[in-house]
Amino acid sequence: MDTTEIKKLDRMRGHAFLPSEKVMASWPKLYETDGVPIAEKTVYCHWFIGNCDWWLFELDPEELMAFGYVNLGDPDMSEMGYFSLVELGTMRAPVRFHVVETIKTVGVPVERELDWEPVKWGDFKRPWE
Repeated sequence: MDTTEIKKLDRMRGHAFLPSEKVMASWPKLYETDGVPIAEKTVYCHWFIGNCDWWLFELDPEELMAFGYVNLGDPDMSEMGYFSLVELGTMRAPVRFHVVETIKTVGVPVERELDWEPVKWGDFKRPWE
């Protein structure tokens, strides 16, 4: 999978969007935790921007397709599902700010929580609870 665009934004981000290949290789592959109750699933990584969050349970390292829990700002509408790390890593949210009588719009990239430690979903205190 081509991660060129993700790496271009890493400079703006100030860190790598993707963990090392070694770390990602240690995560369960897609469908590997089927049948495991949600509370027992381990969250291996967390990405965020604004009040939007993506938590990863499983990964296809070849396609960079993830399975996890996504909250796009409304906990009542949050759900488990699949998401592309390539799309997520290249997504930028517009942020507007005033600079001497002009308005600048900057696309801020999604960030990875660098100090995230794997934790079971049932043991994880979700921000909206």
